[in-house]
Amino acid sequence: MAYAELLEEVKGLNERDMAEVVDFVRFLKTKYNSKTKYRESNMLKGKLKYMAEDFDDSIDEFKE
Repeated sequence: MAYAELLEEVKGLNERDMAEVVDFVRFLKTKYNSKTKYRESNMLKGKLKYMAEDFDDSIDEFKE
């Protein structure tokens, strides 16, 4: 979509909707320009010091 076409589409919006469009554009800019990884595999590996023996057991409230 060309810049002029985008401007033409935005012209008919009310203030609230236009603010939402601006917010979305800013979101897209940060999403695609960010160098930060949001998730890394094994980022907590080796950090866990203790896990209860019954960690994998069913919770009593959910047992039938």
